[in-house]
Amino acid sequence: LKLWLGSSMILTRAFKPHTLGAMRRALQIATQADDTEYRLRCLSAISLYHLWTGGHQAGLRTLEEFLAIAAAGDPSALPEGEVHTAIAEFFLGRLQDAWKRLDRLRRQDLRYFEGSYRVRYLADTQGLLESVLSHVQWLMGFPDTAARTAAATLQRAHPDRHHLSFNNALNYACPLAFWSGRDDDCKRFVDMLTQHVKQHGIVARRPVAMFYGAALACKSEQSGVECVHELHRAVNEFRSINHLTRIGYYLGVLATALLSRGHIDEAEAAIQDAVATARTQGENWCLPEVLRVQASIARARGRTHEAEAILGEALSLAQETGALSWRLRAANDLARIWCSQSRPVEARAMLAKIYEEFTEGFETSDLQVTARLLASLAPA
Repeated sequence: LKLWLGSSMILTRAFKPHTLGAMRRALQIATQADDTEYRLRCLSAISLYHLWTGGHQAGLRTLEEFLAIAAAGDPSALPEGEVHTAIAEFFLGRLQDAWKRLDRLRRQDLRYFEGSYRVRYLADTQGLLESVLSHVQWLMGFPDTAARTAAATLQRAHPDRHHLSFNNALNYACPLAFWSGRDDDCKRFVDMLTQHVKQHGIVARRPVAMFYGAALACKSEQSGVECVHELHRAVNEFRSINHLTRIGYYLGVLATALLSRGHIDEAEAAIQDAVATARTQGENWCLPEVLRVQASIARARGRTHEAEAILGEALSLAQETGALSWRLRAANDLARIWCSQSRPVEARAMLAKIYEEFTEGFETSDLQVTARLLASLAPA
């Protein structure tokens, strides 16, 4: 079982296949020894490996085994398995399933985890639950609720309590602020994550801080190409440590930055890679947004009909998965195309229908864009 102990802290090193082999060997030993505790520990680590390397279906299957063993032999481990199952569901675009699972868990008293996570599953289950929930909330169209959830999680996961739990919270806070256009908050979280990674050597999170720092810089029209190079470096570092989850989304942001600087060929190559990777890994959580970026590049090439078709797919997938926030972004882009085709009435009707589904977040950047578009399309 020392094989497991040698491979469990995979957050501090690359997610290489030999690491998975060591964990599987440890699982085999634990199974032969009929040791429920270490079977669960090994299955938890194996599922984490799959989730971080983009193997979400494999991770989900491993978690199903974890939950079955925990239910029969140690029900106290069930919340850990449930939270990670929700993470797999999130990545696969099963947002309603993830929301229901996390909401059900949230109603349980998980205070008995206080302290125990330090020796068992390495991170605070309650904090991880809230972090994942904040992303589900944002995607489903509740950006203000998501921001409050993330803020409470960061406050709970104070660095003096447990450094890995605090690192997890920052890892989720950075993209959440970036998506909502809260750039000052995002920069603050990036700076905190950068310092925390240096302090504790959690190398798997170093490219996260690098990426969002560069993505913020690229939003500025005055920024040069250095921020694009930094995005490239972050993507390359993700790949070098085999941290492939979310890589389709990262490539989509890179493609957007390249397009905004006139590098259309490079942007098209990046977005083709993004779409292929997101589809291969089944990452439907971000595929609508990746398709939206692909459509913007097609339009820049003058392929307007192709762009419309891609946006149609993005809208359909976003509606199917319940990702209202991505659906709004795709609708904004499609409305611009329809306006250029003298179809303002159709554009306004489509946008108004989606905009009215939101009950909060009207100060966030995407909803403000929509409000301005609707105002410009209002009848004279």
